[in-house]
Amino acid sequence: MIASVCAVGISTPAWANEAAHAGKTLFEVCGFCHSAEAGKNGIGPTLSGVFGRRSASSPGYEYSTAMTNHNVIWDEAALDLFLASPLTVVDGTTMTYSGLESAEDRKNIIAYLKVLRQ
Repeated sequence: MIASVCAVGISTPAWANEAAHAGKTLFEVCGFCHSAEAGKNGIGPTLSGVFGRRSASSPGYEYSTAMTNHNVIWDEAALDLFLASPLTVVDGTTMTYSGLESAEDRKNIIAYLKVLRQ
């Protein structure tokens, strides 16, 4: 996998990580509401820089009261729990996605979110 990525000339360190590469593909579903671009909010807030950031803290986005009150740092454990079942983890969130059952898929999306640091 890494050899084929290097062969096409992509030198971004993120793609040296197969989990992040798989997560980027999985993120396409998230992309209907969330941007991976810094400062670009959509229906949901940008997820650029979300890893390590406090919940409900992306500038320029109006969060639900439930998310504002959630008050966590988005680390691997918090993201994994949330991605598995957002509607139960943050009761009252306006996020309509019901969750991602596959632990492997969640791990890959989290690996991708880590490389989206601002």
